Amino acid sequence: MTQPLSLSSSSEKFGLAPGSVIHVGERLETAGKIKLIEFSKDILIEQEIKTVSELIPPKDKPTVSWFSITGLHDVELIEQLGKEFTIHQLVLEDIANTHQRPKVEEFDIIIFIVLRVIRFDAESLTFDNEQFSLILGSNFIVTTRPIK
Repeated sequence: MTQPLSLSSSSEKFGLAPGSVIHVGERLETAGKIKLIEFSKDILIEQEIKTVSELIPPKDKPTVSWFSITGLHDVELIEQLGKEFTIHQLVLEDIANTHQRPKVEEFDIIIFIVLRVIRFDAESLTFDNEQFSLILGSNFIVTTRPIK
């Protein structure tokens, strides 16, 4: 079960400048993964992106590109996401900090949404929650979540 935010879990960020992308949450050894889904009313293409350099925002395509990123602990991946999509550093910081409260923020070219997703584990009869973030652009969507 996800633990509530405590001083010990956020202490790594003390003294750092706002916008510093530091993962706060469960540490995992697994690399982050990116799945690309391009769609329109006539097209549906799914593929896994192997390298961060393939993470390029679409330009003047007739499709919407959805980048599904799993692995918020992969700070390099989150920083590259920010470079490729021109995403503000404070948004990247919020994505990496898995203890965010639900919110919606509007920027010039994107809308940023943070949600908490709740799941029920039938074996242990407990609830668990994780952070799920959305970035909505004119012809792209980026979703991020931890690996579970």
